[in-house]
Amino acid sequence: MREPKKIKVLIVDDSLFFREVIFRELSKDNNFDIIGSVGNVDSARQIIVNNQPDVVTLDVEMPGVSGIDFLKELMPNNPLPVVVISSIGDNVFEALNAGAVDFITKPQPNKPESMISFKKELTVKIKIASMAKVRSKKILRRSGFFGFRPVRRGGNSRANGIRRIYLEDTSKWWPQLCAGPWIMAWR
Repeated sequence: MREPKKIKVLIVDDSLFFREVIFRELSKDNNFDIIGSVGNVDSARQIIVNNQPDVVTLDVEMPGVSGIDFLKELMPNNPLPVVVISSIGDNVFEALNAGAVDFITKPQPNKPESMISFKKELTVKIKIASMAKVRSKKILRRSGFFGFRPVRRGGNSRANGIRRIYLEDTSKWWPQLCAGPWIMAWR
């Protein structure tokens, strides 16, 4: 019988303490193969190109290039599942918008129960992230017709040989979807 494929994980965190915590926890599980544990973005870039990990754990706050800036740079060229780990919960939506699959808040060092829940959550979220199908973002132009979209209504759409097209006013929800002149869509 074949042995299941191990999940190749790259750990990127400037804190040596948290790199060790993540490394030890993932080493306990036979489903993981840690291909690297690095403290900066430059080393991570080299390992990603050379070893092609299945999942990357990434800290948001790092010296030099932030984790979110690195994520924005990484996703168009090397789309892969990234689980963002940070002590700051405010960057969740920015990280997810940049392409992260999931987010974990770092535990508080003075609370042992938060460390236990962090370890459990970490392994589960990395396993789930490894199954994600991540694609690079593609920029599409907006259609020239803005403000209304055709919708289908019940009943006969052709009456007396004249085709009726109903238009729905999109002015309420469309501006929230696209803040600029471009729409981001997944390929």
